[in-house]
Amino acid sequence: GAGPQRVMMLASTRDDDGVLKQWRLRLPRLDQDFTGTGDLVAALLLAWSDRLPGAVNLPLVLEKAGATVQAVLQRTHASGRRELCLVQSQAELLEPQVRVRAEALQ
Repeated sequence: GAGPQRVMMLASTRDDDGVLKQWRLRLPRLDQDFTGTGDLVAALLLAWSDRLPGAVNLPLVLEKAGATVQAVLQRTHASGRRELCLVQSQAELLEPQVRVRAEALQ
Protein backbone atom coordinates (compact mmCIF):
# COMPACT_ATOMS: atom_id res chain seq x y z
CA GLY A 1 0.00 0.00 0.00
CA ALA A 2 0.86 3.67 -0.04
CA GLY A 3 0.97 4.04 3.76
CA PRO A 4 3.97 5.06 5.81
CA GLN A 5 7.14 3.02 5.37
CA ARG A 6 8.06 3.17 9.06
CA VAL A 7 6.35 3.16 12.42
CA MET A 8 7.71 4.97 15.44
CA MET A 9 7.73 4.08 19.09
CA LEU A 10 8.32 6.97 21.50
CA ALA A 11 9.23 6.89 25.18
CA SER A 12 10.02 9.54 27.75
CA THR A 13 10.89 9.77 31.42
CA ARG A 14 12.63 12.05 33.87
CA ASP A 15 16.03 11.14 35.27
CA ASP A 16 16.96 11.40 38.95
CA ASP A 17 17.65 15.13 38.50
CA GLY A 18 14.23 15.74 36.95
CA VAL A 19 15.61 16.24 33.44
CA LEU A 20 13.24 15.07 30.68
CA LYS A 21 14.70 12.27 28.53
CA GLN A 22 13.00 11.22 25.29
CA TRP A 23 13.75 8.47 22.77
CA ARG A 24 12.42 7.41 19.39
CA LEU A 25 12.62 4.00 17.74
CA ARG A 26 11.89 3.82 13.99
CA LEU A 27 10.91 0.41 12.69
CA PRO A 28 10.06 -0.85 9.20
CA ARG A 29 6.32 -1.15 8.61
CA LEU A 30 4.89 -4.36 7.20
CA ASP A 31 2.06 -3.88 4.72
CA GLN A 32 -0.44 -6.07 6.55
CA ASP A 33 -3.05 -5.66 9.28
CA PHE A 34 -2.53 -7.68 12.44
CA THR A 35 -4.73 -8.46 15.43
CA GLY A 36 -3.32 -7.90 18.92
CA THR A 37 -0.32 -5.69 18.12
CA GLY A 38 -1.22 -2.95 20.62
CA ASP A 39 -1.71 -5.46 23.41
CA LEU A 40 1.63 -7.06 22.57
CA VAL A 41 3.46 -3.71 22.63
CA ALA A 42 1.89 -2.77 25.98
CA ALA A 43 2.77 -6.14 27.52
CA LEU A 44 6.36 -6.01 26.24
CA LEU A 45 6.95 -2.47 27.49
CA LEU A 46 5.63 -3.46 30.91
CA ALA A 47 7.66 -6.69 31.06
CA TRP A 48 10.94 -5.12 29.92
CA SER A 49 10.43 -2.11 32.21
CA ASP A 50 10.06 -4.52 35.12
CA ARG A 51 13.13 -6.50 34.08
CA LEU A 52 15.24 -3.39 33.34
CA PRO A 53 14.07 -0.72 35.80
CA GLY A 54 15.22 2.88 35.89
CA ALA A 55 15.33 5.83 33.52
CA VAL A 56 18.77 4.85 32.25
CA ASN A 57 17.36 1.59 30.81
CA LEU A 58 14.38 3.10 28.96
CA PRO A 59 16.11 3.13 25.54
CA LEU A 60 16.96 -0.57 25.93
CA VAL A 61 13.38 -1.32 27.01
CA LEU A 62 12.16 0.41 23.84
CA GLU A 63 14.68 -1.47 21.68
CA LYS A 64 13.83 -4.89 23.13
CA ALA A 65 10.08 -4.30 22.83
CA GLY A 66 10.50 -3.08 19.25
CA ALA A 67 12.73 -6.01 18.29
CA THR A 68 10.24 -8.49 19.70
CA VAL A 69 7.29 -6.90 17.92
CA GLN A 70 9.20 -6.91 14.64
CA ALA A 71 10.12 -10.59 15.01
CA VAL A 72 6.54 -11.60 15.86
CA LEU A 73 5.06 -9.53 13.02
CA GLN A 74 7.57 -10.86 10.48
CA ARG A 75 6.79 -14.44 11.48
CA THR A 76 3.05 -13.73 11.40
CA HIS A 77 3.36 -12.02 8.00
CA ALA A 78 5.24 -15.03 6.60
CA SER A 79 2.49 -17.33 7.90
CA GLY A 80 -0.22 -15.34 6.11
CA ARG A 81 -2.24 -15.06 9.32
CA ARG A 82 -3.63 -11.96 11.05
CA GLU A 83 -3.55 -13.42 14.56
CA LEU A 84 -0.07 -13.04 16.03
CA CYS A 85 2.20 -16.11 16.00
CA LEU A 86 3.16 -15.77 19.67
CA VAL A 87 3.81 -19.43 20.48
CA GLN A 88 5.98 -19.81 17.40
CA SER A 89 7.92 -16.67 18.44
CA GLN A 90 8.78 -17.86 21.95
CA ALA A 91 12.56 -17.53 21.45
CA GLU A 92 12.24 -13.91 20.32
CA LEU A 93 9.86 -13.13 23.19
CA LEU A 94 12.45 -14.34 25.69
CA GLU A 95 15.58 -12.94 24.04
CA PRO A 96 14.93 -10.50 21.19
CA GLN A 97 17.72 -9.66 18.76
CA VAL A 98 17.97 -5.86 18.77
CA ARG A 99 18.83 -4.54 15.31
CA VAL A 100 17.46 -0.99 15.54
CA ARG A 101 18.69 1.40 18.23
CA ALA A 102 16.63 4.08 19.95
CA GLU A 103 17.61 7.67 19.18
CA ALA A 104 17.72 10.32 21.89
CA LEU A 105 15.53 13.32 21.09
CA GLN A 106 16.52 16.85 22.06
